[in-house]
Amino acid sequence: MLDAIIYQRRFDKTDDQELWIVSQDISKAFDSIDLNMLRLALICLHIPSLLIKFIINLFTRRNNKIITHHGDTSGYRVRIDPLLTTLNREACDPFILKSSALLDYSPIEYEQQNLPVSHITFMDDSTLIASSKRGIEDCLSITAEFYTLNITQANSAKYILLSSEQFSQTIVFDLFPSPLIPICSLTLKALALSKSFRFLGVWFCLSASSRFVHDQCTSMVKDMAALLSPKKLLAHHVAYLYNVVLLLRLEFRLQITLFAESTINRMVSPMLFLIQQKAGFASTTPLSALFTLLPFSIQQAFGRFLSSHVASWQRIFSHPLYKNFANYIITYLQGFLDCDACPSTIDLEPWSHTFSLRTHSLFNSLLFSSRLNITWSLLFRPPRKDLCPAIPLRSILPKDLFTSMKNVRNNFGTCFLAQLVTPCGSRLLSWKDLCFLKRVSNKGSVPAWFTYLFNFVVISNSSSFFVLPQFRIPNSHTVASIHSINISRNYLFNPQWAISFNRDTNFFLVGRVIITYPAPRNEALISHWIASSVDDLLSDFIACQGCASAIPRSSTSKTLIKRYPSEKCFSYVALSTLIRYPTKPRTYIHADTRSVLLSASLGYAKSLLLFHLFAPVRSLPMNDQLSRISAIQLPSLVSTLYIDGSFLPFPSHSVPSMAYAWTAIDSDGFILESHYNTIPSALRSEIFALLHGLDSLPQNSKITVATDCAHLISLWSTYVDAPFIPKMLKESNHLLWSSAHAIIS
Repeated sequence: MLDAIIYQRRFDKTDDQELWIVSQDISKAFDSIDLNMLRLALICLHIPSLLIKFIINLFTRRNNKIITHHGDTSGYRVRIDPLLTTLNREACDPFILKSSALLDYSPIEYEQQNLPVSHITFMDDSTLIASSKRGIEDCLSITAEFYTLNITQANSAKYILLSSEQFSQTIVFDLFPSPLIPICSLTLKALALSKSFRFLGVWFCLSASSRFVHDQCTSMVKDMAALLSPKKLLAHHVAYLYNVVLLLRLEFRLQITLFAESTINRMVSPMLFLIQQKAGFASTTPLSALFTLLPFSIQQAFGRFLSSHVASWQRIFSHPLYKNFANYIITYLQGFLDCDACPSTIDLEPWSHTFSLRTHSLFNSLLFSSRLNITWSLLFRPPRKDLCPAIPLRSILPKDLFTSMKNVRNNFGTCFLAQLVTPCGSRLLSWKDLCFLKRVSNKGSVPAWFTYLFNFVVISNSSSFFVLPQFRIPNSHTVASIHSINISRNYLFNPQWAISFNRDTNFFLVGRVIITYPAPRNEALISHWIASSVDDLLSDFIACQGCASAIPRSSTSKTLIKRYPSEKCFSYVALSTLIRYPTKPRTYIHADTRSVLLSASLGYAKSLLLFHLFAPVRSLPMNDQLSRISAIQLPSLVSTLYIDGSFLPFPSHSVPSMAYAWTAIDSDGFILESHYNTIPSALRSEIFALLHGLDSLPQNSKITVATDCAHLISLWSTYVDAPFIPKMLKESNHLLWSSAHAIIS
């Protein structure tokens, strides 16, 4: 975990957290227990008095010993440490391990893992971790009070400080005032960025460099070879010391570092040369031959170290207590690689020369295992939907071009060809359309990677950007942001750009919706605009001056004539055949030329409309993965849904928390159903009340939601009423918003 913290802070450019680490040296940790404090702690836990007496007697004038093959160890006293619980509950500003990885049901949605860490402690080795100077001061204050209460001494002169903000500088920490803290300040000097420190016998470095560990292991091998060289030992004696002593020491030093096989072989070569010399082989004998020519076994160093790492990771992935960390580490690696599947199931060779991954323990374990045909079974990961039909860009673009679009992948989440084609999956979108849809950056010229992609997947001489058959995307994997006409202001002037399709004449109509009419008419009055060019990739339109299907201008109201002096042609169009034209809300019309430039091309608008009218209905993406949130099924009479969240104080509930509730009311004001539950977050309680109520409604329901949460309304317009944007991934409740979007769609 400490290695993961350092790695994230060093190489994750999206992580803006500070990193503060203080490694404490506790003097006489196992010789100082205050039994009165232990008794009080047991009483607070409501332990029966007889059991308290029994436990106290266990620690009164008693020592423990461990039975080994070589006899009993010397006696020691056990230390009970409630400090860890206090740090978990009260420490502020812990360091957050963050990761994000592609969800199973969508090529553009992510799941996030957040794992707060405030300390890493084993026996008397205590390491405090925080994301700010104030946070580490809070941890130091808690530990100082605890040590005073329990008559435990901590040698501050041996404290080790690491800070991502200040290197090789003396820093003064102001502890919180307390009668239990005799000195309310602590002065420590931070280590240099490249200087290593030790925790539980393993060496770490804030720069995430493995140079110190490499030099240390190389020195250990050379020292042992120099020590054994003059001794009168046989080859099998040296091989025994190599197998049992040296490799064991190296394995301990390399618990978080796994070098390549060639590096390991160079590291242990002095001992293999010594075995070669003791066995009487010529100096020209290849060292690899020693493993087959000698009558006794010599262990393969790289294989042993790899097996140790694989076994360690498998224990982490299979142990229920490590599930959160296991989810974090695998999703972090998946997000770092921008891969579309679990890293244990893909070919990692394209990233084998990435500098920042050379010291990543899990990546190296997976990479080297795959080279030896070792398969991993990560049972805690859910089965993934096959995203190969979405065609990852990594499988199309050359490595250098794929690397050059890193900012596009990180900032816009664009990783698949499915995100760059029309909803029908048969045409590549133009660069202008992609910029408008915010799937690429709108700054600068067309990049080299898109030019290569266009030449590679588009049919030659295709004016409409039709892709080759092997690159067509099923519509179940494409992205379609379709918005219906706003009919909230029927009979009122409500201009909005729209596109319609007449099934009888196969004619597309582009124009501005003037007025909408509800049932039984269900139609809209629209002004007719025609494209200034036959090229569907353009978006220039001019006002139609009259056509056969238009209604007479004299039949329209005088108010409309004044509002639309440049438009001469109007038609009534059924609302069922209309969708909004993808363009900016306020589009300027040039009064002198009677022309307008819309944001998206006509070809993209046509593809959206045809997909809306003729494409098969998509199943909800989460139905096969998540069950319904609500077990309540409301009738179709619901007209209003009232939602709210409130705080539950400690006396009225077991722990302070938030509650959410909703009430469904029909048009006559009668309460049809209500629901209540508790959620530990204020905003989350409001969102979950809305989500639970929506999930209880029958399909095709139309209701009014009443809430007093302005933040909820703001986020609804940002994440539900709008197409997907990568900003949503930073919202802590984005999975709830995704569920709400899936329900209403």
